[in-house]
Amino acid sequence: EIFTSYLDLTRSGGLDAIDLVVWPETAVPFLLADAPDALGLISDVLPQQTSLLVGSARLVEEGDAQGGLAARRIYNSLLVVDDKGAMLDAYDKRHLVPFGEYLPFQDFLECLGFMQMTGVRGGFSEGAVASARVRARRRQVDVDRDHCGGDRSQGAACDAARRVRGD
Repeated sequence: EIFTSYLDLTRSGGLDAIDLVVWPETAVPFLLADAPDALGLISDVLPQQTSLLVGSARLVEEGDAQGGLAARRIYNSLLVVDDKGAMLDAYDKRHLVPFGEYLPFQDFLECLGFMQMTGVRGGFSEGAVASARVRARRRQVDVDRDHCGGDRSQGAACDAARRVRGD
């Protein structure tokens, strides 16, 4: 239902002069990159030459030398989707929130009845870089954890896009 609400808000109009639409972190409660139907619905509501920044979990499977599955990781990501429903770029959140995005000392705390809020066994994986520049159709978006005034308790909010400028 939340995905439909964001689609409706985006579709509601007034976006003619807008080239970048931003939905919140974890706005999509499923793996958007693996959902072609959902990407198609996004392309239906975005005006031409417009990109969407959206928070979503992202699954990455890593292979071993023999072609088998070596690791499966889930990231809390900022994704860039264009008006054709194509994924342009992604940034994987690096500073994860304890108990929300991962459970410290997971095996021990689960024995005591603690559970993390994500429902992802093992929690989200930590992204590789603290800041990045993701590309949208007509803009570059800086995603930078270090522009949060040093307040590490606001990690979830601070991993959002901080400066948006046309290049």
